[in-house]
Amino acid sequence: MLAVEPGGELAVVVPADREAVVDEMGDILFAAVQLARKLDIDPDAALTGTNRKFARRFRQMEARAAEEGRRVDDMDIDEMFRYWEDAKRDEN
Repeated sequence: MLAVEPGGELAVVVPADREAVVDEMGDILFAAVQLARKLDIDPDAALTGTNRKFARRFRQMEARAAEEGRRVDDMDIDEMFRYWEDAKRDEN
């Protein structure tokens, strides 16, 4: 479930009920597909492109980690985020 915090920031509020979470996620995905269609964007093509971009960046993270004798599986979330940001920066 999405909520607007004071100051206008968007926050994700996760209900304790798993079924409610699944229902909300379905609503979010449906809305995203409808928005894509409204903007004349093929939602499948957009998702396919994003999946490819993710896989490319993740492979780049793994390669950089291997160069440093590391494994992504052994990193904490902060380290993974730094490697991810490096991969994004290297694409641009």
